[in-house]
Parts: sequence; structure tokens; C-alpha cells
Amino acid sequence: MTRNGKIALTRILSDLILADGIIDQREIVRFEDLCAQYGIKPEHRSEAGLLTLDKATEMLRQEGEEVERLLATLDTLMKADGICHPTEVMLRLALMRSLRRQAHIVSAKTGDVAFDGQTILYIESEYHSRYNAEIKAQYRLCTEGRLWGFRFAYIPKTVAEIERNAQPPGTFLPALLRYIAPALQMERVAEICRSFDTLDTARFRGEILRQKLGLNFRDDAPSLLIKINDSLLTQTHAPVRSVANFLQVPIQGSVVETLDAFIEDFRCGVNPMPMVQAPSPEPHFSYCGFQRTLIELMAFQPDLVVKGEMCIDLVRRTVAFGEGTYLCPLTPQQMAVFLLIAQTSYTEGRQGLRTALSGDYKARMVKAYERIYHRVGGLTQGTDFTHNLKSTVSRLRKQLGALKAVRGIEDFCPTNVGNFYRLQASADSITVLSAEAEEPLPITEYFNRSRL
Repeated sequence: MTRNGKIALTRILSDLILADGIIDQREIVRFEDLCAQYGIKPEHRSEAGLLTLDKATEMLRQEGEEVERLLATLDTLMKADGICHPTEVMLRLALMRSLRRQAHIVSAKTGDVAFDGQTILYIESEYHSRYNAEIKAQYRLCTEGRLWGFRFAYIPKTVAEIERNAQPPGTFLPALLRYIAPALQMERVAEICRSFDTLDTARFRGEILRQKLGLNFRDDAPSLLIKINDSLLTQTHAPVRSVANFLQVPIQGSVVETLDAFIEDFRCGVNPMPMVQAPSPEPHFSYCGFQRTLIELMAFQPDLVVKGEMCIDLVRRTVAFGEGTYLCPLTPQQMAVFLLIAQTSYTEGRQGLRTALSGDYKARMVKAYERIYHRVGGLTQGTDFTHNLKSTVSRLRKQLGALKAVRGIEDFCPTNVGNFYRLQASADSITVLSAEAEEPLPITEYFNRSRL
């Protein structure tokens, strides 16, 4: 198995162990056995702590014929404690469909807004009359998954339920917003209410899921979006981050058929004990479940207004996002260190820049740094950057991390991964503008041309 495969497998095994909220001794013993079997070392475990589940499945897909054997491996860990918990089955089912390219896992940091597990949303990039008509006509069939713990949410229905019993109409949501957020200005309350009035499935996908949560969908087709679990991303000397994972299942045939097929696969994997959620005898609104999630997303989740694409401008010594809307000026030393970390992240061995430099490696990196330093307008003598490397990286993280409006800004900050400083962002999302070129070049092309 490749190095990336070992890191990705570690991330997935860790999520499986934590899926039911209980760490069982038998699971740890089996985990250690699997680490020995696949040659997973401490550095692989460390790097796996920074990997989101969607990236892990993408990396594991590259293992080719190994995928089916890996799925069997996941089964042995899931059954190690003798219980198939619903969350474990959800995760296993999502991994199976994603690794077999039948669906896509998407991950996002949701902040303080929580999605209940087993929530199923209908999403679309543009209005599809056929599927919307089907849901409205067969809504009861769409909700029968509640017998197995699933909660189906259809945006027009959810919006209508919020004001269903208000007298006079249109008075409940403003009152609720003033109660849960008394500091909201009246103008903001009115703005949120107007936004609710026009909310549909396509707007929810684009403005809420993509713009507010940063979910990067791999398929524009009408789909079911199913909440799988939450992962914890860990890093030494940094706070733990919680990331929500969803499975995007494209509609096959009809909405009801797609729902039934997924729930049947789920039902076959869990212990035979339905989780009945009895409907309320009288219709009323309760501030819980997906209704609460939707209101908090609309009212409190800030927009991630800028797509995560970086341009490194060597002429002005800045890194820019959003066509220059957000700029981060850097000193020559900071720019040279940042570019050296980028070069070692996307070329060389693609591991990044070692945190501890010595011997021939140090000499080679110092020479590379001097060439870059000269390129960005600095001196070429006496520029041994190694003494201040840690503090320089710390300042870079602080300055770049302040651009919170940029989607996925953490991936553009140098990160210590297994004793290497590296960038986690995709190389496709970074360009370099130099004095020698009229237009920015993709970062890998820039390094190939410049021979730094």
C-alpha cells in the first residue's frame, strides 16, 4: 500500500472506532493489528489526524484493486466489539458507496451549527419539476425511513412547518429569532424572514451548503445529502476541529426508489431493532432537529464569501484571494519561506519542508531559499533562514489564518504534519504571478519553468 493509502486508511479506521462514541478495548487491539498488517507507522497516524474524510476516501480510491480488500478490513474492525451500531453502519455504507464511485463523501466544518445524524436532504443545483412533484405527492413515503432513525427534510416543507400554526401568519419566525438572538437588529430579523420566504432547494444548496458551509459537491445532479458522522481533526499544539461528513447520493430512477435502496442497505447492516420516532399527535413546531439547523444556518452562520483559490504575487509580495479582495502582504523572508514550503509540498517528494534541518538536506534547502529570496527582491548573502524557521511559520499561520472569509483558509496555512511543514490545499487551487509572466501560472508549472 502507498504512503497516502496508509494515511487515508488510518483516518477511516479512526472514524470507525469513534462512530458509536465508545472506544472498546477489542477495537483498539484490532486497530493495532491492522496497523501492523498494513505497515502504518506513528507518522502516518499523525498526518491522518489532519485529513478530512472526503480527502481520505479520494486517496484510498487510488489504491485500485486494493479497495475491495480494504472494505473487508473495515468490516473486521466494525465487528470487533460484537455490535453493529447504526452510526458505524452509516459510515461503512458511505465508504462502500464512495470507494466504489457510486456516491461522494463531502466534508465541511459546520461551526456551532449541528446536523443531526441520519438527516436526509433533497438537494439540486436547479429546479427539477419531476422530482419536486414526486416529493410533494409522495411525501409520506419519503418519511417512512423514520422507523430506522432517518429524518427526511424537504426545504419547502420545512419552511412551511415553521409558520404553520402562527396567528396571524408570518409572526412566529420573527418572535423566535428575537428570542434566541435578542441582540439581532430588527432590520436583520426582517432580512432573515424575507430570505426564508424565498428559500427553495436550489438556493439552499448554493447559498447555504456551499457559501456558508463550504461543501464542495462533486456532482450537480439532483441528489440526496445524508449526514454520516462527525470527525475530529487533531494537530499538535492546535485546537481540535470538528468536521461534519455527508454522503451525496445522485437520484437514480426516482427519489423514493433512491431513498428505499439506501435505507434497505442500512437496514440489512444493523441489529434488528427499529428506532421508531412517533409523530406528534397535534401539529406544532418544535425548535429542534433540522428545523433548528436550518434557522441557525440562515440566521447565524457567516458566509464563506471567497472561494479558496490563492495567487502568490511575487512582484507585490502578497498572497491574494478572491481576485485581490483579500490580501496578505509578506516580508521577503516570509515570502521566501512560504514559497519554499509550497515548492517542497508540490514538487520534490511532496512531503513539505522538514521542521528540523541538518546536513546535506539543510545545505540544499538554504541554497533553494537564497534563490527564492533573491527572486522576491531580497539579498543573496547571509540569509540562513533556519534559525527563525519556527517563528516565521508561526507568523505566516497567524497572518493567513486571519482571512476567515476565505473558504478552507486552514489548508493554505503552513502546517506541521509528521515533522514537515506543508500546505494542505490542492495544487490546482494555487497560482504564482511573477515579473516574467503576464498571467499567473499554476504553481507546479511555475516551479517547473523557474527551476528554483
